[in-house]
Order: sequence, then C-alpha cells, then structure tokens
Amino acid sequence: MSDNDSDLGGLGPVTPAAPRRATTTAATSRSKPKPKSNAAGPNVDAGEEAAEDEDEEIEVDELASNSTATNRQGSQAGGRRQTARKQAVTPAAVNNKGKQKAAPPPARSRPAATNNRRRVEEDAQTIEDSDNPQEVAAPPPTRTRAAPKQQKTTTARESELERLRWRAEQAEQRCADLMKQLEELHRTRVTEAEQLMEAQTAQYDAQLEGENPSITPIALTLPSLAKERIITQLTQSLAKVEPLSRSGRTSVLHLITRDAADEEKRMIEQEVAKLRDELADKARVINEKDDLLAEKDQIVKELQYELKLERENAQKSNHRPPGSAQRGRGGVLGTDDPKNTEVIKFYEDVTNLLVPSMKPKPGRYVNTEDWNLTCVYTYVGEEADAGNTKSLHFTLRSSHEPKPDAEEPITSTDQLHQSMYYVPLDLDKETDDFVARLKFLGSPFSFPRTQLPLFLRTIYNTVGEALNGEEGSDDDDDQMQS
Repeated sequence: MSDNDSDLGGLGPVTPAAPRRATTTAATSRSKPKPKSNAAGPNVDAGEEAAEDEDEEIEVDELASNSTATNRQGSQAGGRRQTARKQAVTPAAVNNKGKQKAAPPPARSRPAATNNRRRVEEDAQTIEDSDNPQEVAAPPPTRTRAAPKQQKTTTARESELERLRWRAEQAEQRCADLMKQLEELHRTRVTEAEQLMEAQTAQYDAQLEGENPSITPIALTLPSLAKERIITQLTQSLAKVEPLSRSGRTSVLHLITRDAADEEKRMIEQEVAKLRDELADKARVINEKDDLLAEKDQIVKELQYELKLERENAQKSNHRPPGSAQRGRGGVLGTDDPKNTEVIKFYEDVTNLLVPSMKPKPGRYVNTEDWNLTCVYTYVGEEADAGNTKSLHFTLRSSHEPKPDAEEPITSTDQLHQSMYYVPLDLDKETDDFVARLKFLGSPFSFPRTQLPLFLRTIYNTVGEALNGEEGSDDDDDQMQS
C-alpha cells in the first residue's frame, strides 16, 4: 500500500466506500474525541463498517415484506458514488502531503458539489478518528421504507380475496343452476302420470293379493272411476243376457278383451250408421210417394167434380143427340165455312164419333192449355136397319204431364207430353150386364195421346161385343192398359 493510501486512512481507489448514513450519525461521530495523530494506517474498520451497513440494509429490506432487488441495487449504487467522491478528493491530499480540504468544485455545480464534498469529508474524518468500529456503526434500521410495501401487499391481498369471493359466488350460482337442471331431469324421468300409474298398479296388486296397509289413501281413490265404468259395462252385459235366461235358452257368459269389445262396438256403430242411411232413403221415397198420392187424389177430386157437372148437363139434354145433318152451320170449330163443315161431317161419318162441345182450360205447366171434349160414340153394326146400334157417352180431357225422366222444375214444353183422360158418362142408365161387358171402358183411365187410334178401335170392338153378347179377344185391352 502506498503512502498516499496511508494518508487517506487506508482508502484507496479500489477500496469500497462506506454507505451514506443519516445526519444524526455524522453528528454523533463528531461529538466523540479525535486522536491527535494525523498519521494513520490502513483503516480496516471502514471496510467492515461498510459491510455491516450493507447487512443492516438487507435486514431492513427483509423486514419490509420482502423488498425487491431493485432497492438493494440502489443502495450499492449509492455506496459506489460515495467512494467515487472520496477518490476524487484523494489526489489533492496526496499532492500536499497531508490532510487538506479539497479544492472547490466548479461554479456550475456549486451547491450540490459542496454539500456532497462536505458529507464525504465528514464521513472520512469520522472513520479516521474512530478506533472502535462499533462506534461508527450504522444507525438502527428504520421501518419507514416498509410502509408502502406493506400497503401494497395489503391491497394485493384484498384484491385476491375479492377475486376469490367473486369466484365463490359464481360457483354457488353455477351449483344452483345445476341443481335446478337436475330436478327438472328427475321430473322428466319420473312424470306425474308415471307416479299415478305406479300407485294404480300397487292398488291393483293389493286388490289381487289382499289388503295392503302400505297403500296410501290417495292411491286407493284413483281407480274409483274405472271401477264404476267397468261395473256399468258388466251390468249392461248382464241385462242383455238376462232375457235369454228367462226364455229358457242356454248361453255361455264369457269375458272378452278390451280390444275385441272396441272392435265389436265399432262394427255395430258402422252397421247402425248404414241402417240410418237406409232409413233416411226409405223415408225420402215414402215422402215422394205421399206427394204423388196427394197429387193423384187431387186429380181424382177434380175429375169427379167434372163428371158430376157433365152428368147434370147430360140429364138436361136429350138422351140421343141430334144427327150431323141437324147441326148448326158453325159447328164445333165456330166457323160457317162450308168446306170445314163438310170436313167435320166426313170425320163424324167415318169414325161415328161426335164432339158436341169442347172447352179450354189453363194447364199447370209452362202456360199450357188443356181441353175438355164431350164425346158420343155410336156403334153401327152390319145390320143397321135391324136396330143393331148403340151409343156410348164419355168425356176426353187433354192434359200436359211431365215426362218420367223430367226433373223439377219444369221450364220447357219439351219436358212434357200430352195425356188423355177417359171418363164414361150415363152408365147408370145402362143395364148392369152391358156395363159389365164394357170391361175397362166402364171406369175412368188415362192413356197417351198417341194411342187415340187404338182407343177408337178398342171402343168399336168392345161396344160391339157388349151389344152382341160375344166374348172378344183381350189384345186391345192389354194394349190400352199398358
């Protein structure tokens, strides 16, 4: 070690400087007596004191809730800066061969440099004057540095607790939701209907095996309606079987399944529906027949009334109508044309049929017009001079009637056809034997207008047979009746 190092109290360029201490420590060190000798050997206590200061700082950091490495590095950097300041002062002391104050710092950093220099000199003087390293020990560590760290630690703990509390609430809410889902799944797996079915099954088992005290009253009341329905069905079945037993018949009472009973019931219902439809059709046909009979009855009443009028008119007139020569010149057609009169006379002589009167009558359909003709047919035999003649008095009414295939309502004459209604007159003045020989001509009947020639021939044959007392053929009768 050089003399310069000895003069500076053992502080060389490579010797670490002691850490900065508080002002109170420097004042305390100055109050102690200094040694009179300026010469001093290498100061080992200063290095040890610096090491102890570093240990104390590390201990304070550990007590302040695990201080970070950044604070320790800051303390070491401060020590290095103080050492640099002491080394900056050392050359001046070496050049002057003694302890002198350092030269004043440059003017640009006057306040800060002066203060730093004074602190360095005071620290160095304190180390040199102290013989006991414990006297220049660092002041007791203060805990003022740990307060912010503890506050930060408390805030972090509160944040952690708050986060854990929030997670606990979320977990509880999740558990509640899962419990609700579990209850819903349980209700879905075992529904109320299944519970009722299980209770009903237990009730049926109890009925088959005997009384079971474990069955609840609610389960006992469940099948009451089913019991009543079954009792009603069995009572109805018994009512059907009872008449057989009373009449002496033997029958076997057997039980059938529900499906078979339902199938039989369905077939019976179908049969009943079919019979009801048939009954409705029959009722409709009967109503149509009743309407037709009512219409025919009305026609009969009208014909009877006309017959009565014609009989009264015939009684007033002569029994034998005048010949064609005695007719008025106007004739039936109401004209005095000689040609028409001759034509009428010709038809009368050829057919032996006279038409004394003809009256129009309004028809029932489509503004048609019906005619009532009063006719007298005179039969003349081969021996006319022998008195072999006979007259038949009757009426013919021409009427328009609907065709069989015509549909209501009637809107055209194409849906109609003409019919002739024959009504005999003055038969009460004839003998019963003659009336009986007239056959169907002795009663009213109707025929189509197209059969008028056949009607005239039938009258000729029938009256001739009745007059001569001979049995003729029934061909004409059959044709007229058809």
